[in-house]
Amino acid sequence: MKGIIRNIHLFAALPILCLASLSQVAIAQKAVDTTTIERVMGMKGKSNNGEYKVTIPQNDLSVMVDDFKITPPMGLSTWVAFTPAKNGVMIMGDLYTY
Repeated sequence: MKGIIRNIHLFAALPILCLASLSQVAIAQKAVDTTTIERVMGMKGKSNNGEYKVTIPQNDLSVMVDDFKITPPMGLSTWVAFTPAKNGVMIMGDLYTY
């Protein structure tokens, strides 16, 4: 439950991140302002081809399927990615709740 509440708080910060990133990215598709994203999210992400992705693993979960343990890299992670767009920043993500 603690992880779910943390993720809800992080995704509640997305509108703030949108506005902060939009103010930093001009029509010329400048790089995403990763410093602002890191400050608001409270964690670092990874850059790849102009995209900046922050992944939040769900290490507090213990999920078993047919006696097989499912680990965070197998789909138990929440993520959000920021990509420069013509008029600002495009944000995509996946919120995992259990």
